[in-house]
Amino acid sequence: MNADTIIDAIGDIDEELYDRSAKNLRTAAPKAKAKALVFSSKHVLRIAIAAALVIVIGVGLMLTSSAKGDVLPPARWGKITCGIGDNFFDISKSKEENPFIVCIVTVGNWIGETPEITFYQAHVERTLEGEIPEDFILSQSGCSEWNGEDFPLFVHGDRLMVFLTKYQAKEFNVNMGFDEFYSVNCKNLLIEATAKDGKDYVIDYFPENLSYQIMQLTDIRFTNHADDAELMSELHEDLKNTDPVYEARIRDHEELYYSLKETYEDLGVMDYKAYTPSVYSVDEIAEFFASR
Repeated sequence: MNADTIIDAIGDIDEELYDRSAKNLRTAAPKAKAKALVFSSKHVLRIAIAAALVIVIGVGLMLTSSAKGDVLPPARWGKITCGIGDNFFDISKSKEENPFIVCIVTVGNWIGETPEITFYQAHVERTLEGEIPEDFILSQSGCSEWNGEDFPLFVHGDRLMVFLTKYQAKEFNVNMGFDEFYSVNCKNLLIEATAKDGKDYVIDYFPENLSYQIMQLTDIRFTNHADDAELMSELHEDLKNTDPVYEARIRDHEELYYSLKETYEDLGVMDYKAYTPSVYSVDEIAEFFASR
């Protein structure tokens, strides 16, 4: 087992640990090889023992990760960011005219990726619209080489409200051992978090997405709780435990909004409203879909 093999084995433990381990192993491997050329035969046993220890450590780390059951993508951030079409659902139409699926899911293990799509196991916690198996394959636009709209890849444990479309794997020449999957792009999902009272809320990573999909196409108006400072603090705390990467990105968006708000209001410009933080009650959204 060479250094790169060990790197692959420990790659899904923790991104920081992975980066540090990869760097150490890749720099250590050529040095060890160079020194081995001048070592006398009496050092061969020592080298073999040292190599065995490295393998044991690598396998041990791999087993620790497997025991947790968390299989993560090789990287959450790609080298580039690409734009993604809106692909909004027309909620003003009937279910028969425009069938789609809305549900609350928990993301499971990373399965694999193509140059365009990343696949995960996923479990449905609550179905709001349409029909879907309790456990299914979820796909996300993007991969470890590129991200859609500056949106990081999912990881095990993420909780999302997703607007899904069903596809046959053969439509995309996907050969991952499954026949069908349900696709979501980053503009058709909201990130879920739980307040201290146990109530669930969803946070719009792209402000006003849900407003566009529902509020602008119907006369429905959901209550935006983004101005409730105590609630927002609780939701951020919950997100830090679930996915600190998303929590940090959402906080960045909120800070951008408030900085633009102050500056643009002084100039009499209203463009900052496009960044308005959007936080909605899951129960209120569920009532809307139940009434359709």
